[in-house]
Amino acid sequence: MPEYQIDVGNSTTGPVGFVAYVTADNPEKALEKLRQHCPEAHEIELEEIELIAYFNPKAVTLGDVMEEL
Repeated sequence: MPEYQIDVGNSTTGPVGFVAYVTADNPEKALEKLRQHCPEAHEIELEEIELIAYFNPKAVTLGDVMEEL
């Protein structure tokens, strides 16, 4: 089964970006899987830092799905 790269944002040119690698039959199914399993938020706690990243999976579109890997 193919794997698709879903690339959103760009931490090189902006403050946030992420990439997801999703195994699926086609790009539409890859996007559906990401939306289904992506957390709404992820919290990272270090000694003196608490970081909460928020995600809006509905805002990720087929335009963010890269070629089949």
